[in-house]
Amino acid sequence: MNGNGDIDNKEVLKKYVWDYLMRKYAWDYFALHSGQRLNTFYYFLTASTIIGTGYFFALKDFPLLSMMLAIVLIILSFIFWKWDIRTKQLIRNSEAALKYLESEGPLALEENRILKLFTFEESQTNELKNQNTIWPWKAFFSYSTCLNATFSIFGIFGLVGIVFAIVYVLR
Repeated sequence: MNGNGDIDNKEVLKKYVWDYLMRKYAWDYFALHSGQRLNTFYYFLTASTIIGTGYFFALKDFPLLSMMLAIVLIILSFIFWKWDIRTKQLIRNSEAALKYLESEGPLALEENRILKLFTFEESQTNELKNQNTIWPWKAFFSYSTCLNATFSIFGIFGLVGIVFAIVYVLR
C-alpha cells in the first residue's frame, strides 16, 4: 500500500504477471506433451502399418523375414506403450498444476466453477467411469484405454504373425 491507503499498482501488476506466466507455463507444458502423445501415436500407427504390410508381402516368399517383422511389431508395440505411459505421466503433472491454478484467484469463486476446465473435466470423467453398462459402445473409454488397446492389438497381431510364419515354414 502507498501512503494514501491505495493498493500499490506495481504489486498488483506483479501478481497478475506472475499468475499469467505460471498459467502459460503450465499450459505450454500440457500442450507440448499432449501433442507429443498424439504425434507419437500417429508414428506408431504409420510404422506398424508399414511393418504389417511388409509382413504380408513377405510371408509367401520370405517367411523368416515375415517372422522377424512380426517380432519387430511386438517390440515396437511394447516400446511405444512404455513411451505413452511416460508421456501420460508428464501430462498428469501439467494437469495437476493447471487444476491448482484453477483453485487460485478469480477462478476459485463458486460462480466461476464452469471455467475450471480441468477440474470440471475430471469430475465429468469420474462420473462417466462410474457408469456401469454391459454394452461396449456405451462404455467410457479414456485416451489411455484406447491407446493401450491399440498397442495390445498390434502386439497380438505380431504374436499371431509369428505363429503363421512358423506354420508356413513347417508345411
